[in-house]
Amino acid sequence: MELSADFKAHVIVYSDKIEWLASTMPQLDRRMLDQIGGEVARTTTIVRYPLGRLSLRDNRRI
Repeated sequence: MELSADFKAHVIVYSDKIEWLASTMPQLDRRMLDQIGGEVARTTTIVRYPLGRLSLRDNRRI
């Protein structure tokens, strides 16, 4: 899958217009800004944590 994959192009992303998607980790939601690849991909996302769940250092992959 490719989403905003051309990094040479200038784009404006209105992140408030992108729907939240459930993450593979429980109780986390993501807004995908770009993705290159399929099952194993390079992805940039905005992550929403529920109140009290925020961890500044978490070694698990999201």
